[in-house]
Amino acid sequence: MPNSVIKWPAIAARILRERVALAGLLQAFIFGLIANGTIHAGNFRLTQLGAGSSFIGYATALQALGIVCAAPLLVLLTQRARPANLALTAGGLAALGFVGSFLASGWAAIAAARFVLGCGIGLGMAFVEYLVVSQVRRDVRPVFAMLFGLLLAAGHALGTLLTGQTSQPFVLAVLAAAILGGTFATAPWGRLRHHRQVLSFKELPRIVAISPAVFAAAALFGFLDNGFLSMLPDILQTAGQAKTQTILTSFIAFAGICAFQIPAGLLCLRVAPYPLLRFTVLMLIVAVMMLAMVTSTVALRGPTVFVLGGLVDLVYTVGLITLSNAVPRSQMVMSNACFVSFCGLGEVAGPAVTGPALGALGAGGAIGVVLFLLAAFWFFSAYREIPPAKDLRHVGHTA
Repeated sequence: MPNSVIKWPAIAARILRERVALAGLLQAFIFGLIANGTIHAGNFRLTQLGAGSSFIGYATALQALGIVCAAPLLVLLTQRARPANLALTAGGLAALGFVGSFLASGWAAIAAARFVLGCGIGLGMAFVEYLVVSQVRRDVRPVFAMLFGLLLAAGHALGTLLTGQTSQPFVLAVLAAAILGGTFATAPWGRLRHHRQVLSFKELPRIVAISPAVFAAAALFGFLDNGFLSMLPDILQTAGQAKTQTILTSFIAFAGICAFQIPAGLLCLRVAPYPLLRFTVLMLIVAVMMLAMVTSTVALRGPTVFVLGGLVDLVYTVGLITLSNAVPRSQMVMSNACFVSFCGLGEVAGPAVTGPALGALGAGGAIGVVLFLLAAFWFFSAYREIPPAKDLRHVGHTA
């Protein structure tokens, strides 16, 4: 078979024509920034206010629970005689929740603000994914998914730098303005053409039934992201590592997340995404086993965590491409919302499972739980194949 060569000038031209998706990428970056920023900076503020670890955990879980509401909110907002503008609704909720998380004074008000923020982020991410991945041409869809994952990860990484800065009203005002700026940029496409979209509660199980393994991958990512990567410092400290080393390790994991997005996008231009998703999970099993063996070896721990962080994020990116290739066009909006909701479920369940396992069984117990979950998903995905998508290997190539 002759070697295929990607026609980059043609792909670049097609990318620049997708102006709606480019606007969505901007909002994805902003949502990533404020979502992770509120977790890190918001939890730091709660500590300063004297909150205990239990309340901080509940506040974080409430923000993730808001993300779970993405699919129900989408149905409620689009079933009315005049459907709501999803961009304006999501952006307004996110801005209100973000500012409230740092200006509210009572515990109940702060918790409510975190939940509202989660609702805005969940609904907004479902809408943005629809614009950026589902609605673009198939030949550039892997590239946009790659850009989406890269900018979202960059926003998450920059969000950690907000810790200690949100006490300044100017910073809050700028970030709130950024949320609204991205909102107004995507608002012209916020009212869906209802006759093209099947949006009702009874459709939710039918959509999930199209590809249970892909929605399970979204939940798996949420679990790994919030219940494993976010808890790496705790796992390593339980294993006897110094706090300074755990902070550096977390940064290396973020670097891996950013670095792996580009090769993943290029691979999805050449191979079917679903086998790549299953291969990613298989490599994650290997990487987690490696981490268990090298926690006390600094020279090996860094490269292992770098690969581990990159592979975890690929579960979401490649899963999103797989989903957009598998569902009918009339169900893309609802499928993206379900994907985000399943991710939120994993975000809630992750620390609720890994935390107790870490406390009761130590670092080995927490890693063992993660390994069991990865293996269970891999075997489940082997028996839940999705309908074959169109072959993308030759799209955007020339012999």
